[in-house]
Order: sequence, then structure tokens, then C-alpha cells
Amino acid sequence: MTDAGGYRFFAGWRSDPFFFDTVGALNNLQFTGTDFFLGKNVCSIVLEVPNAEFGSETLGLWARTLDGASGSWVQADRGAKP
Repeated sequence: MTDAGGYRFFAGWRSDPFFFDTVGALNNLQFTGTDFFLGKNVCSIVLEVPNAEFGSETLGLWARTLDGASGSWVQADRGAKP
């Protein structure tokens, strides 16, 4: 992590923060409390910027998920609309 004034930057691996009970979702929403993503990691690029830097205009973000398990990078998910 790098800090400079009101800005912070991080790039690297982190634990996946998403919780999803796959067994419960597939079992008529009878949730078990088991997190499918427990122990899974994501490669992250994070830039924290003070809100005042963005002004009052609408801010659009775009992200995607790549899967490299097959030996080449394949887009697996599109996370947002710009």
C-alpha cells in the first residue's frame, strides 16, 4: 500500500470479500451459512481518492473478471457499466 496526501493505492492479492451460499441457493433458498468463496483470493487494483476530487458530476466505473485457469486469460464476468 502506498499513501500520498489523501490518496492511497494498492495492487496485489486479497481475500475475496464476497459471500455466497451456493448449496442454500440451489436448495430452495434453505441457506446453510457456508461461504463458497471462503479461502478464495482476488487480484486487486485499488485507488482511494477523496470524494471532493470528483466534483458533482456522475462518475462511471468499469471492471471485468478474467479467468486464467485454462492457460490463457478469458473474460469470465463484467462487473459494472461505464
